[in-house]
Amino acid sequence: MSFINVPAALRELPQWVIYGRPGTEPGSRPGKTPYRPQFPELKAAANQSRTWSGFDLAVDAHNKAGFAGIGFVFAAGGGLVGVDLDNCIQDGQLDPGAAAWVERFNSYTEVSPSGTGLHILCRGELPSKGVKRPLAEMYDRGRYFTITGNSYGPPRPLQPAQEAIDALYAELTARRDTNTGEAGETPTEGERTPVGLSDAELLEKAMTASGGDAFRAVWEGDITGYPSQSEADQALCNRLAYWTNGDRERIDRLFRQSGLMREKWDRATGGSTYGNLTIDSAIRSMRQGYDPASYYQTSARRDFAPVLDDAESTFTAQELLEAELGETQYLVVELLPQGLGLLTSPPKYGKSWLVLDLCLAVTQGASFLGHETHACGCLYLALEDSPRRLKSRMKKLLAGRPAPAGLVFKTTAPDLSNGLLDILERHMEEYPDTGLIAIDTLQMVRGQADKTESAYQYDYREMRTLKAFADRHGVLLLLVHHLRKAGDDTDPHNRISGTNGILGAADTSLVLTKARKADATATLSVTGRDVESNDTVVEFDKDSCRWKPLGALEWVREQEALQEYQESPIVKTIKALLEQNGGKWRGSMSNLMEAGRDIAGVNLAESPRSLTGKVKDLESRLFEHDGIAHTRPKNGNSGGGPHIFYSCTVDAHTPEKQ
Repeated sequence: MSFINVPAALRELPQWVIYGRPGTEPGSRPGKTPYRPQFPELKAAANQSRTWSGFDLAVDAHNKAGFAGIGFVFAAGGGLVGVDLDNCIQDGQLDPGAAAWVERFNSYTEVSPSGTGLHILCRGELPSKGVKRPLAEMYDRGRYFTITGNSYGPPRPLQPAQEAIDALYAELTARRDTNTGEAGETPTEGERTPVGLSDAELLEKAMTASGGDAFRAVWEGDITGYPSQSEADQALCNRLAYWTNGDRERIDRLFRQSGLMREKWDRATGGSTYGNLTIDSAIRSMRQGYDPASYYQTSARRDFAPVLDDAESTFTAQELLEAELGETQYLVVELLPQGLGLLTSPPKYGKSWLVLDLCLAVTQGASFLGHETHACGCLYLALEDSPRRLKSRMKKLLAGRPAPAGLVFKTTAPDLSNGLLDILERHMEEYPDTGLIAIDTLQMVRGQADKTESAYQYDYREMRTLKAFADRHGVLLLLVHHLRKAGDDTDPHNRISGTNGILGAADTSLVLTKARKADATATLSVTGRDVESNDTVVEFDKDSCRWKPLGALEWVREQEALQEYQESPIVKTIKALLEQNGGKWRGSMSNLMEAGRDIAGVNLAESPRSLTGKVKDLESRLFEHDGIAHTRPKNGNSGGGPHIFYSCTVDAHTPEKQ
């Protein structure tokens, strides 16, 4: 490998990973799973910038940790395209067709690790999503290329090559229809039933149907939740393809009226235009179109929302099995994975202390509630706190330690209807190492509800918007929220304030509850898609102002029960009597009560009958913990005889010690 040949323009970008973890069997090809140069034991992801690093760190990790090589990640909006030409070098000779493309791109080209393919990296962007064909692939986001530095021919600088990108993309996507059979022929306009509504009527139908809010948002130019405007363009065309029943001219006419229209729509691309290629893709992916005649036949059809496939989220079962997806990434191991999280409790339970402690732990890579954390930057939106209160709390939690550099506070922020996501996006640009964003509380950033949507739809829409942001950036977005007073005593997660739409959209839910508000201990109940449901007893330490884990709920309850057993005056009395009488004692419950007053100094029960019931409840624990058995032999026809307690090492029929 000759990394010196890698263009300086690439080496300057913080978009590098390593691959081929040590331990691969000799003679086998190294795995392509990417790892983080800064933490070689952790996997990286091509859609999570916080897992990438600079070029020098990647090369250093490759050399010192023994990884097979380094890789460059194509970032959304980064203005770089990668072309992978497979099996184009045979016996040292380059295929003439591949050679023509190398000259046409005229940008940095290197030989792939196998020695039989080429990687071309250039400036530009793809007309639509990445494309993969048997002998060629093109990507501008969400993938990484292995980089060898083994330049094909004299090293070329990184050059703009939009014309070549468009031409090759058009050729590869055209082959899909004519050669591969991956998509059927597009029906002609005459084969589709025209939708007999005016443009205004059609748009009104689309915006008032189920899912209409999403249509309205992207129609008006809101690309929230999309990696770039190109994906938003495709999403709107997919929707227009449904509502126009695949009417190409009408899709184009309507799109030009939308808030997404821009000059790029008419840009020449591979013998066509960007707009036409986007419409082609939308029509090809159609499963069905809008038919006014059948749309209102039943109430079920009135609620019908068109299924609009995002091409990036559609794949075959075989492709899924072969995909290298990596493992779930945790900020707090086995407790808080990346995604959308909830932390809920009744008011004034100390959850803000818990959140601040989490932020400090993550930014320092310190343990949290007994769990390992992975260090990263943190943004804490403490929207119900003042700087004075935050400073006071942080000083108590740090206990003299310096403040971590990676923690940023905000005490004000707009809501979801007025620019919250813009604020978060700008923060991610300024602090790209951010891995945790905590919003305290959710209610402070709730946007405006649509008058046409139900409470569930409102809750779910806002949560899904936040989840899309978290997933897009590969961060944990933790929302602090409240519990209702009433609810399901068997499942605290059912007490989360609001509809089930809030819990349903979250990836992980943590609920803090107490038997009584004054209790020092609480139960932290955890459930989620990527965590094992569990209950942990935690205690608030007033000296350190930190929540500390005491153990799993069942274990703690068992320990409490054991302590209660050991401190029981009945148990103490029975054990003392056995010790005094050679391991065996016989007597009535009245006798046992009298002994209790002498030995334990208390009345063991209100009456002999009541004491009988208490002894019966203790029988199993007496035997389990102290090997003490209890029996009461029959006394002829007059009922039960005296009670006998004896150690398991002593026979029940052994005479008592006199």
